[in-house]
Amino acid sequence: MILTVMAFSYLLSCSSVPIQRQGAPETQIVSRSYPVDLESFRAAILLRFSKSSNSSPPPFDSMRVRELNPPNYPADWLITLADPGGFLEPYKRLPGSLRARDLLIEEPIGDLYWPSEYSTTAGPVRFRCGFILHFSQPTPSTTEVQVYEKVPEIWPGEHWALLHEGIGVGKVHDIRFVEPTVKDRMDMLNLLRDLVDKKETT
Repeated sequence: MILTVMAFSYLLSCSSVPIQRQGAPETQIVSRSYPVDLESFRAAILLRFSKSSNSSPPPFDSMRVRELNPPNYPADWLITLADPGGFLEPYKRLPGSLRARDLLIEEPIGDLYWPSEYSTTAGPVRFRCGFILHFSQPTPSTTEVQVYEKVPEIWPGEHWALLHEGIGVGKVHDIRFVEPTVKDRMDMLNLLRDLVDKKETT
C-alpha cells in the first residue's frame, strides 16, 4: 500500500512539464486603427467568418463568428472566464453599451490547437483561444479594434492523474490556462487589415 501511494505521488510530481513563453513583451491591450467606417468593417468580418469555409489562413480558416449581444451574451457573460494575469480586466470594465457591437471569433468545437509563443525544452506546445474584437469609432471613417483572447490555454501533452470516474490512474490531457499571447492577437489584426486591403469592406 505504501509503495502504491509513493508511486502515485511520484507520477503526479512528474505531471507538470515546465513551460516558457517567448515573443514580444506581454501587454494587456493590442489594438490597431483602420481607415474604414465601423459598420462596413464589422459587416465584412461577419461575412468572412460566417462562411462554412473561409479564405483566411490557418488557424483562422476554421473559426466562426458570434455577435456578443443579449440574450446569448448578457452583460455579465465574462465573469466566469479563466483570466490568468487579469488581462481581460480592461475589457470587463467597459460599460455594456460600449460592448454591444463586439464580436467573438473562435473555433466552435474546441479541438483546434496551433503552435504559438509557448514551448517546453522539446519545442512549441499546442495553443488555443478565442478572439474578442472590441470596436470603437474615433472618426466616421476610422475604426479602432482591440483584440482580447478568450480563455487562452495550452496542451503540452499528457500526464498521469486520477481518471474522471475516480477509479484508477491514467493518462489525461495536460490542459493549462495561460496568459494571452501577443503574436496571435497581432495575427488577428493583420488578418483584419487584409480585409481592408482587399476591399472586402466596401
